[in-house]
Amino acid sequence: MRIAAGILMIIVGIALLVNFVPLLIEDGVGTFDLPFVNLVMVISALFFVAGGVFCLRRKYWRVCFASSLLL
Repeated sequence: MRIAAGILMIIVGIALLVNFVPLLIEDGVGTFDLPFVNLVMVISALFFVAGGVFCLRRKYWRVCFASSLLL
């Protein structure tokens, strides 16, 4: 279960980054006007990837648990 959760969290985090970062590069197409929202999206995607890696490595289970609950 831990391995499946880690893999899924990494996949979702990377999918968020791949779909969201090109929107930041374009001029206003699909981007939010508030930079805070953009920052929260990128940080949450990185948090999901980090939580997935920690799940796979069996370290820092609190981070793994918190990121899986948030996801």
